[in-house]
Amino acid sequence: MISLQDKSERAFVATKLTASQENYLELIFGLSQAEPVRVGEIARVAGVQLPSVTKAIGKLAEAGLLRHESYG
Repeated sequence: MISLQDKSERAFVATKLTASQENYLELIFGLSQAEPVRVGEIARVAGVQLPSVTKAIGKLAEAGLLRHESYG
């Protein structure tokens, strides 16, 4: 499950976002208004492959911009 970090949880790593990363954040924000969103849903809506989303999510999570909870 993917969700945006709460302001109180943010520990930003100084990073410059690419246009693609900004697009992912905007998409996740739009999809996660009611509940966390799954990687597959992001890929489907964005029209990209799962590995592309997984890689982007990892980088955004590293930067402290979102939280990614694995299954299991």
